[in-house]
Amino acid sequence: TLEDGISWCGRLDKFFIPYHKDGLPTVVSPEAVDRFCAAETLEEQREVLQQLPMNDIGELTRQYLSKKNVAKHGRSEAQYKFLEQPADDVSTIYWKQMCRVCHDVPVKDNFYLSWFLRGSRGFDPNIKPNYAPPYLTRDGFNKLKGLVDRIEVFTCGLEDYLKNSEYTFSKANLSDIFEYMSHEDTDATFDLLVKSMTKGGRIAFWNHVCPRQPSSALSDKVKVLTGLSNELYKKDRVFYYCAFYVAETI
Repeated sequence: TLEDGISWCGRLDKFFIPYHKDGLPTVVSPEAVDRFCAAETLEEQREVLQQLPMNDIGELTRQYLSKKNVAKHGRSEAQYKFLEQPADDVSTIYWKQMCRVCHDVPVKDNFYLSWFLRGSRGFDPNIKPNYAPPYLTRDGFNKLKGLVDRIEVFTCGLEDYLKNSEYTFSKANLSDIFEYMSHEDTDATFDLLVKSMTKGGRIAFWNHVCPRQPSSALSDKVKVLTGLSNELYKKDRVFYYCAFYVAETI
């Protein structure tokens, strides 16, 4: 219903509900998870983390985030088309990244992690801490409502759009779209991006489980800012991704 909000409507969103609603409470109490999410500092966060049954949480998480389970219920088998490592490694990758975020990234105000671990409990104003995504709050809605006329929606593929676009861009945020392309198609898309962007334009993108970035064949057109990328990845509040990159057009 509209009263329930839109945060649970997506296929992947619905996939995670049984994890935090039914699975996680079998190995750790919701109150213990709340205490972890309420940590004010990294030191306090790590102290609470040491008190949690991480081996049991890890076993549950690896089972739930197996390639077979995620592909069947959360994503699509086609989205793993270019997976280069053994399927059994996928859940281990997720778990290692989750441990990194829980240990090294402040949990305070991290509504991504709170949502994964607590679900709607993290949005309940009667339960502390309350970490609702800013864009889904009433204040966030009112702010975005005033900016809606700046949005244009296109329903074609990115490559087709870039071939026909009359715009020149200085920034692009592409999530992890290269995950679903071959290395050759990744380079072809970067080549189109370079032609549509200003010199010194920035392209932000993530790697999920498939390593992707522009190859050396494009070294005279685009470069990955390795230092900046690594520093920003260390601050990434989401554990789904194994890498984050900022590339700059030359």
